[in-house]
Amino acid sequence: MRSQNELTMLRWCAIGIGILAMLAFPLLACAGEPVNRTSALYVPEFSQIATFVFVMLGPIKVLVPFVAMTPYMKISDRRKLALFAAMMSLLALALAATIGVSTLHGWSVSPVALQLALGIIIFLTALNPILRQIAPAPTAEPAQADAAKLAGAPSMRAAVIQLVFPTIVPPQGVALVILVLAIDPTLTASMVAAVGLVMVINLAVMLLAQRILSMPGVGLALIMFGNVLGVLQVALGVQIVISTLRVLGALAPLG
Repeated sequence: MRSQNELTMLRWCAIGIGILAMLAFPLLACAGEPVNRTSALYVPEFSQIATFVFVMLGPIKVLVPFVAMTPYMKISDRRKLALFAAMMSLLALALAATIGVSTLHGWSVSPVALQLALGIIIFLTALNPILRQIAPAPTAEPAQADAAKLAGAPSMRAAVIQLVFPTIVPPQGVALVILVLAIDPTLTASMVAAVGLVMVINLAVMLLAQRILSMPGVGLALIMFGNVLGVLQVALGVQIVISTLRVLGALAPLG
C-alpha cells in the first residue's frame, strides 16, 4: 500500500512531465531552421494532419497491446503506466521534431527525400500485418507459453518503454512529424494541437481499456477497422511514393 506522500509525489512528477512535454514540443520543434518548403509535395491542412496523426499515433493500435501488457497489474499501476506512456510519447515526439528538422537542414536533406522515406515506411509497416494474416506465424508451443507466463510482467520502466516505442510512437509517426514541420514551420501549432489531442485520446483509451474490450462486439469491430486502416495505409504509402517520384521527374505527371 503506497503512502499518501508517495502518491502525491507521483502526481506532481506526472504533472511536471506533462508540462515539460507540452512546452517542449512547440519550443523545440522551432529550434532548427526550416529547410526549403518549395521542394515539398504540398502543405497539408489541419484536417489532414489530424487524420494522419490519429492513424499513425492513435488509439486503435494502442488498445490491445496495453491490455496484453497489463493483465496482472493493479489498477493504480495501470493508470500510472498510461499516464507516463502518454507523457513520454509527447516528449519523444518533441525531441524527434527538434533533432529531425535540425538534422534535415544540417545534412541538406530535402523534404521530398523524407516524403519518399515516409511512403516506404508506411507501406512496409502497414503491409506486414496483412502478410501475417495471409500466412499466419506458427503458434507457440505449450512449454514456451508457460515459460512466458512464468517470466512475469515487465517492470514499470520497461513497460513504459515498450509501450512508447514503437506502439505509440512508431517510425512513420516520427517521420510524419518531422516532415510536416520541415515543410512549413508555421504548421507547428497545428501539429502540436493534433498530437496533443490524439495523446489525450490515447490516455483515455488506456485508462478505460479493460472496459472497452469487455463490451460486446468491440473486438470484432477493432479487427475490421484495423484491417481497413491497414489496407488504406498501404495505399497511402504507395501514393506518397508515386507522388514524390512525380515531383522528382521520375514519373510523368497525370494528364
